[in-house]
Amino acid sequence: MTIEDAKQVTQETMYPIPLDLDEEEVTPASSLSVPTSERLSINDTNSSPEPAVVQEGLDDARCSDDLSNEKSTEPGQPDQDPKDPLPEESSSVEKEPALPNQGWNITVVFVCLIFCLSALQNGYLSSVINSPRSAVQCGDWTDADGNPITEHPVAVPASYPGFMKECIPMNDVEWAVMVALFTIGGLIGGLSGGFFADLIGRRQFLWINNIFFMIAYFLMSCFSEFYVIIFGRLFAGIASGITTIVVPMYFAEMCPIRLIGSVGVFPQLAATVGILVSACMSIGLSTRPVGWRVLFGWLFIAPIIQMCLLPFCPESPKWYLFKRKNEDMAERSLQRLRRSNDVKEELLQLKEKEGVAAKDVDANAIQTTRLQRFRAMFRKNLIRPFIVAIGLQMIQQLCGVNVVFSYSTSFFVSAGLGNVATICSAIVALINVIATIAVVPVIDRVGRKTILIIGESICLFFFVLLVFCFIFLDYSPKPLGIVSVIGVIGFVIGFAASLGPIPWIVAAEMFPADVKPMLMGICIAVNWLCNFVVQVSFPSLQSSLRQYVFIPYAVVLLIGLIFTIFFVFETRGRSVADMSKPNEAQSDAQAEADNVEKTNPSEEEPVVEGTTVKDILEAHPENEEISCV
Repeated sequence: MTIEDAKQVTQETMYPIPLDLDEEEVTPASSLSVPTSERLSINDTNSSPEPAVVQEGLDDARCSDDLSNEKSTEPGQPDQDPKDPLPEESSSVEKEPALPNQGWNITVVFVCLIFCLSALQNGYLSSVINSPRSAVQCGDWTDADGNPITEHPVAVPASYPGFMKECIPMNDVEWAVMVALFTIGGLIGGLSGGFFADLIGRRQFLWINNIFFMIAYFLMSCFSEFYVIIFGRLFAGIASGITTIVVPMYFAEMCPIRLIGSVGVFPQLAATVGILVSACMSIGLSTRPVGWRVLFGWLFIAPIIQMCLLPFCPESPKWYLFKRKNEDMAERSLQRLRRSNDVKEELLQLKEKEGVAAKDVDANAIQTTRLQRFRAMFRKNLIRPFIVAIGLQMIQQLCGVNVVFSYSTSFFVSAGLGNVATICSAIVALINVIATIAVVPVIDRVGRKTILIIGESICLFFFVLLVFCFIFLDYSPKPLGIVSVIGVIGFVIGFAASLGPIPWIVAAEMFPADVKPMLMGICIAVNWLCNFVVQVSFPSLQSSLRQYVFIPYAVVLLIGLIFTIFFVFETRGRSVADMSKPNEAQSDAQAEADNVEKTNPSEEEPVVEGTTVKDILEAHPENEEISCV
């Protein structure tokens, strides 16, 4: 119905006063930026015993009703009476409009590649000490019969300078400490990363994090004292811990909604590429006195490249919006990421999905204190998402994946593979990369929970196979040695497709923006703490359980499978508010609808002639929207 039609209908029925309205004076009720929880009901003229004129308000509401009816009418559907209430208005769950520019573009790809340089270094540093162990600690590998594979002098030659000795004498306990300090650094970085990422921004903090990477490469490759090497490993762990929280957080905040699953796999994929690179380079560089130093230090170039290219990457739009309360900068960041100026609708959806009304984001907004954010972490509706996130992080590490990658070469040597053990480790790393790539196109189609169940089942099956291989290895060494390689490869395939990337994706998807950094930091800390426990305990487990060493990890996988089936919920396609309020959201919505339906129009105050929408809102501040009933 047009404005002229509204005038004619009014004059012909009950309104003797002529209405002279221009289009500029009519403000649709739907344009008011207010929630739908409370509505002021205006009496329709046909239901009121005495004529009441609202020169602007009633015509506005009728015009809005007619326009809404015209838009909602679909071909083949009967037109709806303008006087009937719209079914959409009684529902608190509205279908989101399709957003433009939500696919891949060159900016998203560029940002993913640059940020993944940190994840690549994380994977490289976590596994680089696997193969050159003998060369570094002045030890010798032996085959199944006890014969030396590679002969090196055990003593450190006096002719070598203190900072460039051929090797570093250390026993197995000291070696385990050096390996485990990487996880201690990761714990420190994971706990502190969320705070500093909130304080100075995701991009800026990742730029600073490259300094820790460079310190690690320098200390590990240029010195020969034990305490210097372990400090290098500590710095490597700190940088990697920061990476594991900042990169997934940034990806979850910058990528289009429909790509969040695929983009969320990128950090894990980059880490697997780093593991593959370290395994391949170890084949020729696990030697003395120069080889292992090159292996530890050549990736020094990666943080330099990232520091040069990070300034060209846009900052997280959510960080600008919720931490800096700067909607203009958030809009600019979105425009760069989407390569389009049409981002208003996405910005509005971004605020709605995080539970923040548009009116709350302005220059005068009162920022939430750290104490309030800390208390917000213990909200009742966050308990289950938090338990799910923590549980998945624990399963990811306690299943023994880092034991496989850190000690795979020694596994294959124990299985009688001898000189080809390093090559087998490289093959396992290659399979890890391929399996991670294979899951990218299906992770947003199948669902997180389904992939987790399938992947954990595969890991459990092949770990049981490994247990049988090592139990009966003495009866048939060579065939079972080959089967053990197959078991490790099968476990890696199952892990790379499920437990590798999905715990990070799920954690980034479940938490609202106000508490996400702190809760993500706790998840990262738990992840690294479990990693530390596994790395430190494995030598003792290996010496005590021997061929039964994989049984504890198989038990963890069984518990994890049960946990996933009965407790983990699907996060694909669900908003943050929906996941943080799995039960309360529905009950609140129903209660809101009931309150709207129970509103009695006859109890409202009589509307005086000449009253406008603005007058009504000023007289009734508790009501925030005008609707025609």
